[in-house]
Amino acid sequence: MPTSGKFTYTGDAYLLAAGDPDKSFGSSKFEADFSTKKLTGTLTFDKLSGHNSVNVDGTISGNGFAGTAKSERFKNIDAFVEGKFYGEKAKELAGAFDSAKEKGAKLGDKSWGGVFGAKQIQK
Repeated sequence: MPTSGKFTYTGDAYLLAAGDPDKSFGSSKFEADFSTKKLTGTLTFDKLSGHNSVNVDGTISGNGFAGTAKSERFKNIDAFVEGKFYGEKAKELAGAFDSAKEKGAKLGDKSWGGVFGAKQIQK
């Protein structure tokens, strides 16, 4: 695992929301700063109308990360994010987000979540 430096990752994402019959495939882009132990990212789902992105903010710990996902599409219902870095020098990352795991949330008609994966790109 790197202990310093900033890296960009791009890949795919999948979103599923209760009450929404469409499953949405999209793209993911992340910035990992191993010096500050911060991970930020955006998941974009172009086929969704209106608010079509999910913003991820997390903290890196060891070879993993955890944090929160937020979207205007799901107002006031944040999702818990967790994932890991994989490969030599953290060349890939993958994770999941789930609103039913957020403190106080209940599985039901307003829950949402999904998965993502991305590979480090060379700058």
